Amino acid sequence: MASVCHEFVWGIFMNSTRITIAIVGSGLSLTLSAAYLAEKLQYLKPIILAVQLPEDESDEDFSFSFPPFSEPISPILRQQLAESSLRKIDLYTPSSPAGLGFNFSTYGVVSAGVSFPQAYQICVQNVADFPKYDRFLEEKAPGIIYNRKSVADDYRRLAVKKDVVLIPCKSVQVIKDEGKIISLETSDGQRVTADYFIDCSAKGKLMSCVQERVRVSDEIMPSWSVARKRISGVSSAISCTFKFASSQMISTINYGHTSYEKTADFNGGEANAEYFQFPWLGNCIAVGRGFAEIPEFLIDLNRILEKQLMVLSWLIGVNSQTVYSERHFNTLSNRYLDEAVDAVNLMLCGVGFARELTPSNQRRIALFQSSAGTVKENNVFISENSWTGLFHAAGYKPTNTNAFAASTSVNQIVGRTKSLISR
Repeated sequence: MASVCHEFVWGIFMNSTRITIAIVGSGLSLTLSAAYLAEKLQYLKPIILAVQLPEDESDEDFSFSFPPFSEPISPILRQQLAESSLRKIDLYTPSSPAGLGFNFSTYGVVSAGVSFPQAYQICVQNVADFPKYDRFLEEKAPGIIYNRKSVADDYRRLAVKKDVVLIPCKSVQVIKDEGKIISLETSDGQRVTADYFIDCSAKGKLMSCVQERVRVSDEIMPSWSVARKRISGVSSAISCTFKFASSQMISTINYGHTSYEKTADFNGGEANAEYFQFPWLGNCIAVGRGFAEIPEFLIDLNRILEKQLMVLSWLIGVNSQTVYSERHFNTLSNRYLDEAVDAVNLMLCGVGFARELTPSNQRRIALFQSSAGTVKENNVFISENSWTGLFHAAGYKPTNTNAFAASTSVNQIVGRTKSLISR
């Protein structure tokens, strides 16, 4: 069922009846996928082949994650809590020139009938010099800043312990028939066959041989270029900031007396927001950066990768009929991507650069401005209360509340809201 054409490996898999999964990519996306699936699918005793392509520039980046962590990345990151904790992200925009603190926690609960955004709106209308919106952030659980390359090495060791076979190569050639991948041939002449081909490579090298990528409208997400800079000798404090000015988004992570700065310029560039409409198609499954290319803001491609891996571990190998598994995986994957696109689109529109809001952002903002309400959704990256933090950072304000909040005692709402201040 599966083979790799080198004698010392080929003999291991010859005549095997176990499910075989070939994963193609580099860096953390590859090693995390391999280690996680080897653990979660161990009851199937799968053969997992990790085809390791050369690393690209993004493998050197730093990333961050806030609790509740997605399951795949959490074991190693939890070990780093003491040395790399991150309390919040500071967003600098024309509407918040002094910075607005943000994390993925809630801003608190005022009552069953009055949401925090509604209570806050009533407070600022009735109390002079009321505390800033981000003063109410819950900070009980810190986030994590981590170096992708370092964590990739940790997961590589875990993958090897779980009997994942690593196959380093410079490139791969896809051999397909009627839209289905038959095998891969590496630059070293190895031939890899499998039941499933998982693509976590930059720009989806495998999936692009099966289907065309879909581009997000330039009106919603302009093309961009990325420049990286490293500055030594800065403060030892751990911090993360995003500064939005004109057509640029500058993210800066201070870690270990070094500042890592990444500038995304939306005045044009080679990078376009693109994705595969069907991330699971036939025997090819695109995850993370193999699935999409987007500006990495609050939700980076590793977060989408983790969510997809969790779903995939429930679905893969259940039975030979994968039609409904594909549909479910594709629906959830596109939902995760939509949220990531919305987060960037909202901030770009907030600084007056993007030309139009996504339809889902239009609904969110219309509801927020009319009633200080938020759209309630399950299984999302950014909670309903956290969206309101982004609204404030982007300059969107409510003009009204609901009838229940308006009929509740102002003194009672102010008192309960002030009691939520956490710093």
